[in-house]
Amino acid sequence: MSKNSEGDEKMKRLEEAHRKNVEDFKKSTKELKEALRPIRWLLVVVMLLVAFFLMVPTPSNKEKYCGDTDRAAGSAYVRAQSFIKRSLREPESAIAPSSPIRVGWLGQCSFLVVGSIRAKNGFGGYVQNIYAVKTHYDLETDRHSFTLISFD
Repeated sequence: MSKNSEGDEKMKRLEEAHRKNVEDFKKSTKELKEALRPIRWLLVVVMLLVAFFLMVPTPSNKEKYCGDTDRAAGSAYVRAQSFIKRSLREPESAIAPSSPIRVGWLGQCSFLVVGSIRAKNGFGGYVQNIYAVKTHYDLETDRHSFTLISFD
């Protein structure tokens, strides 16, 4: 055999191997597309949900903390509870009811919260206390402040 025919034969084998690789690649790509089809739909749905939730207006801090609304009153109660718990000797022992005794709107982002809490005292026994806390939200500094009125 001549060198030229050996080279031609080698070239044919390389071309055939390349053609087979291209066919295998196309086949794999098609199979992958088919396998990913359900995932693509899921991805489209997730993207639409994210876009929807980004467009839904969220309440401003003024609406959350300053209005004469149940939402603002509930927020004031939760924050007053947290303030009282932090002041206890054993905060992890505190048990508070899910609703306050009373929450009164004082205007200008302030509430008076009257609630009760059960917690361990210094002797290890549980006692129930009634508290009154004034909460205030400062729109400019985006901070809450608390004033303990009474704790019996």
